[in-house]
Amino acid sequence: MSFISDWTTIESYLEPIMPLLHDVEVTNIMANPDGKIFYEKRGHKYRAEGVEFSDVDKSVCLQNLARMAGQDINDGNPSLTVRMPDGGRLAGVSPRVVRGGHKITIRRFPKDPFTLSQLEEFNSFPHEVGTLLRNELRNASNLMIVGGTNSGKTTLLNALCSELPDYLRLEVIEDISELNITKPDVSCWQALEGTDSPFTIRDCLKQVLRHNPNRIIMGEMRGGEAYDFLQALNSGHSGCMSTIHARSAELALMRLSHLVLQANTGLPYVAIQQSISAALDTVVFQTYDEVTGSREIDHIIRVDGYDENKHSFLTTDLYRRTSFHRLKVASSSHHVSQPVPDRQMAANA
Repeated sequence: MSFISDWTTIESYLEPIMPLLHDVEVTNIMANPDGKIFYEKRGHKYRAEGVEFSDVDKSVCLQNLARMAGQDINDGNPSLTVRMPDGGRLAGVSPRVVRGGHKITIRRFPKDPFTLSQLEEFNSFPHEVGTLLRNELRNASNLMIVGGTNSGKTTLLNALCSELPDYLRLEVIEDISELNITKPDVSCWQALEGTDSPFTIRDCLKQVLRHNPNRIIMGEMRGGEAYDFLQALNSGHSGCMSTIHARSAELALMRLSHLVLQANTGLPYVAIQQSISAALDTVVFQTYDEVTGSREIDHIIRVDGYDENKHSFLTTDLYRRTSFHRLKVASSSHHVSQPVPDRQMAANA
């Protein structure tokens, strides 16, 4: 993703939504094909009344932003993603792929990332969960944060990284730069996709292993890079963290298995699941309530192993959210049943 460094060069193209961009509490801005504008503030979505972004203006905006970023947006390449001067992400698409006109969505990130203590103050989780997470970091557990879009996965990952000791060497890998980790010894890697000489997430991860990392922090896993990340974990790297989309912590283990298959290594599905059970220690599931705008940790599981006979992961509940926000520690493990799919079916999942 290309980076635009100067606001003065793009303000005129974003004029209809500049008041929203000046509001530090606005986290998402959506300019729809029909000209309507919506935004998210403090977890709630609103319509920007009396403000419209015409399709002609959106087209001009995207064309100029693409030019500044050394890219193009046209029938052959109908989408554009650029990093804004404040670190936010602008994604745009043309009417070639979205009906009714151009569409622009801007995702923004806080200048000063939230700490774990601040998230606790915001009631994202009870005090006991904060203690649990800090213990996981001290024990150098390999963590995976799970949730849907806009559930707060990146925010939580950033907060966890803020708790790491300053003496650790952190290597951060993302395809789109979102994390803002303020530590003394940190290097941020970003994949180069859609170029004549692409440098993928998998390429980044292979290079990172040559730079003496104490902790590997990967942004969202979306494809075959899950295999390389898993290999790094199983080769002795501890305290690593990443995020993934799934509807529960348990289902995230299945989704991770399917992502590893996309690397086309020829590993049997059962071997992949065994590798996951050996590599991952803890899975944290985040939720977003569209009505209240709240983001909370819903449950946390520990990965204890894999049952070959039942084709299932063995897990233990470390926390399940209740109306009273009480910590619940399970007394025994339970099975997460997962059928062994045909390899081709799994690869297409």
